[in-house]
Amino acid sequence: MRQKVRELPDKFEDAVHSGVHLEKLQAARDDRIRTVRVDQFWRGVVVQLGDARYALLRVMPHDDAIAWAKKQRFGINP
Repeated sequence: MRQKVRELPDKFEDAVHSGVHLEKLQAARDDRIRTVRVDQFWRGVVVQLGDARYALLRVMPHDDAIAWAKKQRFGINP
């Protein structure tokens, strides 16, 4: 699992060729939040920072990741 998570940034760089699919969530509080498949069981939760940059926030079981991601709202701490 750890190795798969370590490989995620490389997949983002090669997204056109690797098939990384960022799943936009219905009814999410923040329009920038996405999930990405790590494997059949685990999903990563990412937030879009702009300029095709994303921050990986958590890796959780599929259903838990979606439920958590839908509840979050992100902002800049002044």
